[in-house]
Amino acid sequence: MDKKHWIIKLLTKNISSDERKYLLSEIEKDPETKIEYIKYLNLWKLTSLGSSPRTSLQKRNQQFNKFWRLKNRSKRPSIILSGFLRYAAIFIAVALLFSLGRYIMDNNLLSDKETVIQEYRLETNYGSISEFQLKDGSTIWLNTNSEILITEMKEKCIVQLKGEAYFDILHNEDREFQINLGDLVIIDRGTRFNVSAYPEDSISRTVLLEGKIELLNQIDNTSVQLNIGEGYIYNKKSKVADLVDVDGTIESSWKDGKFVFIDKSLRQICDNLSKWYNVEFIYSNQALAETRYTCSLKRTTTVNQIMKILNSTSNIDYEITSSDEGSKDIIRLK
Repeated sequence: MDKKHWIIKLLTKNISSDERKYLLSEIEKDPETKIEYIKYLNLWKLTSLGSSPRTSLQKRNQQFNKFWRLKNRSKRPSIILSGFLRYAAIFIAVALLFSLGRYIMDNNLLSDKETVIQEYRLETNYGSISEFQLKDGSTIWLNTNSEILITEMKEKCIVQLKGEAYFDILHNEDREFQINLGDLVIIDRGTRFNVSAYPEDSISRTVLLEGKIELLNQIDNTSVQLNIGEGYIYNKKSKVADLVDVDGTIESSWKDGKFVFIDKSLRQICDNLSKWYNVEFIYSNQALAETRYTCSLKRTTTVNQIMKILNSTSNIDYEITSSDEGSKDIIRLK
């Protein structure tokens, strides 16, 4: 089958689903044909010759032949001005769309598998937690000051996360569930797990509570499958990851409305508090910041109450400075 017949079949939709997939796969193998197909596809749409879904097959074939003759027609001695302007405008538009065509080609968007079915964004403010369900019954909890973008496709669901989330995912062999953290990609295998990936933090934490997950490190092209009770701690600066034993119920206690700190430094505790209460902590000295504590607090407790508890149990003095609206209050620890 020559190139023209390939293209006319695809553009006029005079083709079965299996044949279409076969032709697209053949086009994928030939970069020159692929570029030409994308160019003709854009031109075909711009001419509006193939825009009507109700056009008969015979009419569509006639339209395409007209389009093909127009594309291959040699220069004529004379031309009607309006026709020339329309023809010129089409090829200018094609030139502008060529970069889009390259993007489509480079990202393999010709495949039906890459068609986006639905895309939506969810976010939480300071001091709030959200819980929601996906269409398949999977549940996601979103921690304070966090955001996710969910892109659902035919055979894949991709989540981009900024912040912290707890995932309870129903595994589907026919539809892969991924979480994209930039350097890392987490692939669900039917599981419950917690991911903390705030942009301002130097590390991200992925902890498995139940089931299976696989982590793909896109920096060194390695992968690891977590066991229950393991955490994958990734340093964004050094690009180094460590596997550690963790208590998943403590890691995910935030979704149950609790702060739980076991042998954590005051700096680590305050980092968590600052995300919830939208405040900034300043330490009088580094020794104070590295003092370690164990405690459990309800998230309904106010930051003033927490500071009073620290003062009464650890003799930590503090001073709260209120800032203008839109700015963080400052808490100085002494």
